[in-house]
Amino acid sequence: MRIPRNKKKSITVLNVYSFLVTILLSKIENSRVLFCIDHPKACIFLNGFAANNTAYYRSFGIAVDEYTFYEGRFVPMLAEERKNKILELISEKKIVKVTELSTLLKATEATVRRDLEDLQAQNKVHRVHGGATSVNPTSRMIRQQDLLDLCTEEKKRIARKAYDYVQDNDAIFMDSSTTVLELARLIAAGGRSRLTVITNSFVIVSLFADTPDIRVLHTGGQIVYALQAALGVVAENMIRGVKVEKCFLGTNGIDPSYGYSSPTFEEASIKRCMMHSSKQTFVLSDHTKFDEFYMCKFADFVGEVDYLITDALPKEPSLALYRTSVNLVLA
Repeated sequence: MRIPRNKKKSITVLNVYSFLVTILLSKIENSRVLFCIDHPKACIFLNGFAANNTAYYRSFGIAVDEYTFYEGRFVPMLAEERKNKILELISEKKIVKVTELSTLLKATEATVRRDLEDLQAQNKVHRVHGGATSVNPTSRMIRQQDLLDLCTEEKKRIARKAYDYVQDNDAIFMDSSTTVLELARLIAAGGRSRLTVITNSFVIVSLFADTPDIRVLHTGGQIVYALQAALGVVAENMIRGVKVEKCFLGTNGIDPSYGYSSPTFEEASIKRCMMHSSKQTFVLSDHTKFDEFYMCKFADFVGEVDYLITDALPKEPSLALYRTSVNLVLA
């Protein structure tokens, strides 16, 4: 199979059995290589055009697989070994990004995505935009930092739709979820006046440093660095002592048979307090949260949430249940 002339200069082609290969690869231990397993003269493409374009070579009928060069020899990166390592990492961290896995496994992002899709088909992981989570880490707190880069475009779309429901002179609660954070960015950028924002999030508070027309109150409470927020009795008592028009909350899971839920009692309790101190409750959730549940319920599926703003509709048969239980708003 011939490689197009205009691509020849983009890659380095070396015979596997060449003495030069041994010398060269000894200098780049553990480097990623792409190995053409059915080429007449098996060849290696190193760190160049081919390293990020396996699909390009497959389009010419060249079967390309992932290999590393380790301790003086080629070691195939077997799919099952990669997948087992992915499962170990997700079990430990509960959430991982494709870019992170690509670096750790020395595999292309396309390879990692295929592995994640296979694992999801086996119900071993849950795919989200940009990465994957464990199938159901029901009781473990997920760090805010780990969520910031997941479903970013979807969160921004949801926030833009939610912004339509914020009116001048509103007093609102905002929790520490990453989707609500996107709404806070829009509010801080301007367009609404004489607002009062009450939040347990330190990140959201910092956004309003230069917005004199918006009054900002922090709940206080026990600092939880993983969430960059405050939780606990002090925060809950502050929330119970006020009454506002609206609260905007995130959620980790929504299940018709269970309700809206979060991994910890403390997170769920803050959300419940905000709901009970608000005239209207808005939940901002991307589609990956549908039909998922976590240990601690903060709202029943029916009758407690006024608006659910999302980027994609739930699948049938759940969709009918959502439509009859909440004002479902598509961003």
